[in-house]
Amino acid sequence: MAALPEQPGASVLVEYLPLPRRVYVFGSGPDALMVVEIGVRLGWDVTVIDPGARSVESDRIPPAATVIAEDPLVGIEGLPLDERTAAVLMSHNYPRDKALLERIIPTPVRYIGLLGSASRRKALLAEIGDELVNQAGERLHAPVGLDIGADRPEEIALSVAAEVAAVLAGRSGGFLRDRSKPIHDRAADDPDA
Repeated sequence: MAALPEQPGASVLVEYLPLPRRVYVFGSGPDALMVVEIGVRLGWDVTVIDPGARSVESDRIPPAATVIAEDPLVGIEGLPLDERTAAVLMSHNYPRDKALLERIIPTPVRYIGLLGSASRRKALLAEIGDELVNQAGERLHAPVGLDIGADRPEEIALSVAAEVAAVLAGRSGGFLRDRSKPIHDRAADDPDA
């Protein structure tokens, strides 16, 4: 927050309010819906894109989330895919994930998370080819999530949401005890710093 110099008869206060993080979750299984719930609680602009979202009980998807209950390759059309966006592929559908990777990687999306094992990742990346794999670079997180020993849907969602938050904040997601710099970037919080 920065105050401008006072002028006779007027004072102005300027406060920077960043836009919420945009997260697209492709899938409507229990793990994906937990990512949606955590994202909404964190104030993210969350959209669920999955044909199965039609059959999900309305109380399982937070009202603040946007739902696009159709084929993800159709539902993604017209959505902003920019550098402040994260895409999390949790559809449990190999052909759909392959097609989504081919569609999302050429965009400037900052984070691309792919649920599944290392062997599934290896097979998918072999099919999409070296050019797209190279284009994805460090933006592709597969398997998705931080290594917290997650097994249950809630733990998987926590792992995924934490990794998305870390990447969008420009952090590694490591232990705070190992951080030599201040926890909070004061320059980002205070333009006068």
